[in-house]
Amino acid sequence: AEQQVWVLHVDAVVLECGGNLYDTVCAAVFAALHNTTLPKVTVTGGEGEPMELEISDDPYDCEPVDISHLPVLITLNKVGNCYVVDTTLEEESCCDARLMVAVDCKGQVCFSRKSGPGGMEAQMAYDMLEVRARGDQRFISFTLHC
Repeated sequence: AEQQVWVLHVDAVVLECGGNLYDTVCAAVFAALHNTTLPKVTVTGGEGEPMELEISDDPYDCEPVDISHLPVLITLNKVGNCYVVDTTLEEESCCDARLMVAVDCKGQVCFSRKSGPGGMEAQMAYDMLEVRARGDQRFISFTLHC
């Protein structure tokens, strides 16, 4: 069965950075996609006939973008033996390492990336992932309407 999909490209222009850049851009993209609608598409043909797409030109005949399965990006910053979230630019300059984590609406980690000059013990990284996956469940549920 053939399937047609929309491809959306998002360009984010950062005018000023006060810290926590990736999380802020992620939240801005969520807000933009939450307010995005796409024209309704009707598929005709198939079963041996050429498939045709009819795209409505009525600006009110549209559907919202489904963002319910998009992960939320959360950045954790390591300072000594502690970790900090939602850092300012000054706080980021004190960080030994950074762990970016994407969590879905079920609280499952979909992606993680460590950056920064310092190291991070495996147990600390695991603890950071666990705490963020649990702690952000309310935020994720609110954002994604899970």
